[in-house]
Amino acid sequence: MEKAIAHDANNILTVLIGYVDLLNDSVEENNIDSIKKIVVRIKDTTERLTGCFKEITQSKIDIDVNQELVKLTTEYKKKDNRTYVNTNFADGPKKLNMKRVHFDRIFGNLIKNAVEAPYSLTKHIEVATYHVNDVLKIEISNDGKMIPDEIVSKIFEKGISTKGSTGLGLYSVQRTLSELGGKVTCKSDKRKTCFTVSFRTERK
Repeated sequence: MEKAIAHDANNILTVLIGYVDLLNDSVEENNIDSIKKIVVRIKDTTERLTGCFKEITQSKIDIDVNQELVKLTTEYKKKDNRTYVNTNFADGPKKLNMKRVHFDRIFGNLIKNAVEAPYSLTKHIEVATYHVNDVLKIEISNDGKMIPDEIVSKIFEKGISTKGSTGLGLYSVQRTLSELGGKVTCKSDKRKTCFTVSFRTERK
């Protein structure tokens, strides 16, 4: 029941965002921006409710990291034809035993952030996996604008955003990884911004 309600609400809010965009010519810009931000926040909340429901009902499975990362990047790339994705995967399958909702929350948020980062013209995103001893590393980087050091130092805190959004995406990534025994770091310079996820795991 909760899942159905959240799904229906999410669909309605998606339509509302579209209508808000259509009103741009007839309503003052500041008012439109305020309305759109509120609707986007509500939409984000319904998505998190759906995630909570899945978190309760799903079981852990072996997830092929490389294969699922390709699926996620392909999905987000379809939403922006200026996005170019390069993958650099270590040889052999890389698997994590976890709930799919956790995998999608972690890497969906990181890839979404990379696609939506501020760019000048085109977007270049790289997704890489490799091992350092018994630690699996997954890197998601983009060549967008550099994130200031003062933001990087607190980027995983609740409410911090580089896009004017809710600031809950990266917070949920860090929190989920902490619960699963993993970690995430962020480095940003003039060349690229890179998020690195680390899991201690056996090579599979």
